[in-house]
Amino acid sequence: MSRPSRWLVLVLLGGLAAGALGLLGYRFFYLRPLDEALGRPYAAHRGTVLFRVGRGSTAETIANRLEASGIVADRRVFLRGVTRAELGSRLQAGLYRFEGALTPTEVIARIVDGEVATLPVTVPEGLDREGTAALLAEQGAGGADSLLTVFSDPGAAARLIGDLDPEAEDLEGYLFPSTYRLPPEAGPERVTAVLVGQFRALWTERRRRRAEELGRSLREIATLASIVEKETGSPDERAVIASVFWNRLERGMPLQSDPTVLFAMRQAGDTGNNIRRRDLDIDSPYNTYRVGGIPPGPIASFGIAALDAVLFPAETDFLYFVSRNDGTHEFNRSLRDHNRAVRRWQVEYFRR
Repeated sequence: MSRPSRWLVLVLLGGLAAGALGLLGYRFFYLRPLDEALGRPYAAHRGTVLFRVGRGSTAETIANRLEASGIVADRRVFLRGVTRAELGSRLQAGLYRFEGALTPTEVIARIVDGEVATLPVTVPEGLDREGTAALLAEQGAGGADSLLTVFSDPGAAARLIGDLDPEAEDLEGYLFPSTYRLPPEAGPERVTAVLVGQFRALWTERRRRRAEELGRSLREIATLASIVEKETGSPDERAVIASVFWNRLERGMPLQSDPTVLFAMRQAGDTGNNIRRRDLDIDSPYNTYRVGGIPPGPIASFGIAALDAVLFPAETDFLYFVSRNDGTHEFNRSLRDHNRAVRRWQVEYFRR
């Protein structure tokens, strides 16, 4: 080999060695710190941040915004994690909730898994639509006025429940009480659709057929269920109270339910919780002391237990019940026995 050729070989070998050393240095001094940082929580991130990944966003764009939002300390660490695991095409659009100090690996996993943010809300039984709107607003699911507007909108009622209840002019009774996980930016229309959708899911074929056997519409069943819900919180009593109402309807007797009078009072602008003697004469189709039959519509939301109590009531011959002031009731067949119970539990009880 000539001398120039030997020099060329040496130069090439030197270049290769320098390249190898450079690559080794790149891996050791650049990539290794990034790899180590993937498992290190970003301690400076505190509180909660809602972060939206738009459709078609690149890993580069997401990384830049994560760093700017203070969710990750260094955009390069996020990109290293995505590139190393070849996850660029698996990053999913959506709204994400990041709370506290998270590692970049945890941030990546959440976006890859599509673990979008949700807002947990709980709606208890027995609330009317005003109360439901107020409670949802307290839990961050929107403005009370905006929610109530949709709950009370005849157009929304027609769209969401009109096929099952053509007479519905609002969604009273159909805002099913349960625990939900809602998108944080759902909006009042979406929130309403979720609650009514849960009711529709529970209005099964079995329950629909049973209503037909009873010769009653969904609206009538829902109205009675809402009254049962308001009358008692005792699981053991719901079917018995439902039987009292069915027995009274069969005999042409008015339901004489206090919760319906309170509902009539609220419609008239009286938000009190005590019924006075004059309130029993209020002129309203919901005053079941004056008007016979089933009221025009539900007075509150009701749970599945109250619904099934109305559809499958206990077999009794009771016509009356009165509160024992402890969440339970005394049931009677005759007016004479009922009057004695009223004297005991509503007169003498409060004189003690």
